[in-house]
Amino acid sequence: MKLGRFIFQIMKKVFTLTLLAALSFGAYAQKKETKDAVATPAATPKTAGALTTSEYQLQEKIFRAALKYSDGDAAKNALFSMMVQNPEMVSLKDSLAILYFNLNRNAECVLVCRDILSANENNDNILEIKAIAEQNLGLYRESLADYEKVYGKTKNISYLYEIATLQYQLKRFGECNTTVSAILNNEEATKQTISISAGQGQSQKVPMKAAAYNLRGVIAGDLKEYSAAISNYEEALKVYPDFVLAKNNLEVLKKSQPKTKTTDKATATPKKK
Repeated sequence: MKLGRFIFQIMKKVFTLTLLAALSFGAYAQKKETKDAVATPAATPKTAGALTTSEYQLQEKIFRAALKYSDGDAAKNALFSMMVQNPEMVSLKDSLAILYFNLNRNAECVLVCRDILSANENNDNILEIKAIAEQNLGLYRESLADYEKVYGKTKNISYLYEIATLQYQLKRFGECNTTVSAILNNEEATKQTISISAGQGQSQKVPMKAAAYNLRGVIAGDLKEYSAAISNYEEALKVYPDFVLAKNNLEVLKKSQPKTKTTDKATATPKKK
C-alpha cells in the first residue's frame, strides 16, 4: 500500500516576495555602505573581478526579470554575481537556498542550508527547507532530526505528521504509533488539513486527524494486524468520508483477506440419497 505523504509547497508568490525582500535589503545595505565607506587611497588597486555598484544593480534587475519569467538558471547566475559583491550579506545566501529548493535542486539546497546553519543554527526557515530537501533525497534520518528540531520550536502538528511519516519510512513503527497518538490527542488535528496523495499524480486535502488514522492503519497492515488496520481506515473515513487514499487502502486490504467458508444450516440443501 502506498503511504500518502504530506506535500509541502512554497507558493511562487511567497517565494518571489521572499527573494525580492532580500534584494531590497541588499540594495539598502549597498547604499548605506557606499554612504558610510571610508575613502580608499588611490594607490590601492581594485579587487580583481569585483562588481561595481552599477553592475550589482544590473544583476539585480536580471534576477528580478528571471524570476518574473521563471528562468531559474538566469536567476541563479545573477544571484551568484550579487553574492560576489556582498559576501557578508546572509540574506542572499538564504535566497539561493530557497531558489535551489524551488528548482528541485535538493542536493545543492542541502549544501547551502548547511553552510547557513553553521553560522546561524536558529534560522528556522532554512532548517525547514533543509528537512524537506533531505526527505526528497531519501535522507530520512537527517530529515527526521531536522523536523524534530523544527517541531520542538513551533509545536505545529503539521511537522509532527512529517515526523510520523519519516518514522514509518525508517520502520520505527513503535515510535510512529506514539507520534500518531500525539496527533490524534491534539485538538488542532481536526482543524488543520494536509495534502495527501490520491493516486495518479493527484493530491487531496484531508483533515490531519483522518490522515493520522490512515497512517495508523498502514502501520497495522504492515504488522499483519489486519483487524486493527481495517478499524483505523474506517475511523479515517468517519472523519472524512471522501478520503480517497483511505478508501483505496481499505478496499485493497479487504480484497486481500481470505474468505472463510461457512455453511448456513437453515438454507443448506440436503444431499440426495
